[in-house]
Amino acid sequence: MMLKITKRINFSLWEYLSCLHLIGPINKSNERNKIFVRPWQRTLSRSLTKSRAFTFSLGCRFVIIRNVMLNKRKPSSLIRFWFAGISLLGLLCASAAHAEKLAVAQEEIYTNSPAYLQLKDFMRATLAKAGLEAEYVALPLTRANVMNVSGEVDAQLIRAPSVLKDFPQLRGTSFPIFFTNVRFIYLKNNKSFDENSLQKYNGVGPLNNAGLTEAIKDQQLKLVEVRNLSQAVGMLRSQRVDYILLPEEILKGLYEKFPGLEAEAKLSKRIFLRYPLHFIVNEKKAYLLPKIEKAFREEVKKSLEHYPLIKESLNTTP
Repeated sequence: MMLKITKRINFSLWEYLSCLHLIGPINKSNERNKIFVRPWQRTLSRSLTKSRAFTFSLGCRFVIIRNVMLNKRKPSSLIRFWFAGISLLGLLCASAAHAEKLAVAQEEIYTNSPAYLQLKDFMRATLAKAGLEAEYVALPLTRANVMNVSGEVDAQLIRAPSVLKDFPQLRGTSFPIFFTNVRFIYLKNNKSFDENSLQKYNGVGPLNNAGLTEAIKDQQLKLVEVRNLSQAVGMLRSQRVDYILLPEEILKGLYEKFPGLEAEAKLSKRIFLRYPLHFIVNEKKAYLLPKIEKAFREEVKKSLEHYPLIKESLNTTP
């Protein structure tokens, strides 16, 4: 017969890591594996995994009825080491399960842009490394500013630093996380199009940046703002406008999103405007910026092959 041993243990952290035993699932077909814990301990244990129960009490007393050992033999060093590894894995799972959620506004117009989706994935990984869980909220730019100031959303994915002057309640990363070149595409069959004389033509694009808006006014461009990228491409193809002005990464993403567009439209050689972009948070979340910046520095050193449309634009030397 297997010997059941009842033992009261005072757990320090080291003793916990050294002595923890993996307890089998508690069900009617396995009555011999029982664990007596306080209700809050049982809840915490179940939060780690549904398939295995971990005894979880740091610096607390509790009673284990265990049948792991026979003849009162102590577990070997290898077994204790293995249990310690399982324990640490449980702690990591618990930490991930309780990551702080961060509501991050994204520009509504770019919701389905391939380049923007890659940026969202990259920043989701960055925020996860900082112990945060990104919850993206698609919003028009003006509304995103208002909601970020009020605290209805915690952050904005990327914004030009000029937003910090307009809204003193916001804070940004101490360095740009992204650099973008604003270019334009136009139809290849438009043989008379001159890249250096944009003011002669009608264009479409977002007016979502103070620096960009100022440059458009300075050069006296005839630009119509559009609400979505499908509308912009439709207007170009129907020749209702002569060009689309957008960040380069978004324009390249249009080639993927709209089949045949790359054969129809040419990307300009001319860079209309280049500007830096920062991750922005409400002032009440400013305490998160140092660890977000630390996580960004670590994440950007990894291979960026999963982000082909934005890897040249990410700030790899922050």
